[in-house]
Amino acid sequence: MKKCILLILFSFLLLPGCDPVSPFVSPIVSGVIMWHQGQATKYYETTPTIAYRAIKKTCTELHYPILKDYPILKDHPHKNDFHLVVGNNDKFKIQVNQIEPNIVAVVIRVNFMGDKPYAELFYKKLDTELEIVYFENGKPCVF
Repeated sequence: MKKCILLILFSFLLLPGCDPVSPFVSPIVSGVIMWHQGQATKYYETTPTIAYRAIKKTCTELHYPILKDYPILKDHPHKNDFHLVVGNNDKFKIQVNQIEPNIVAVVIRVNFMGDKPYAELFYKKLDTELEIVYFENGKPCVF
């Protein structure tokens, strides 16, 4: 009888959407995009400058105007971080944070509460733009 009860208990805990298990399973199900309090975070194996260039190119491809562009000051401990505010009606707040020398975290918040489909669309386009390097006069160009 105890084995039957344990089997039923574990079978309910392993079902998708079950509250006790979902905090542990949701990061695995959503892939590499982590959601926390309305903002999405995705990690890339690249430098902050390359991620910044790809974000600017993604904004021009998706026709989102860049309203504010804040590179971090040189005397700041995280001097390779970038902050952007993008879009007119749906404002994207984008941060590029250097975690390690070749690992960056791209954090996106859409509007006040966050909009998951918009952020996923932006990440999907950003993934393709990170694979492409645009050159102008023999040097990588910034958009």
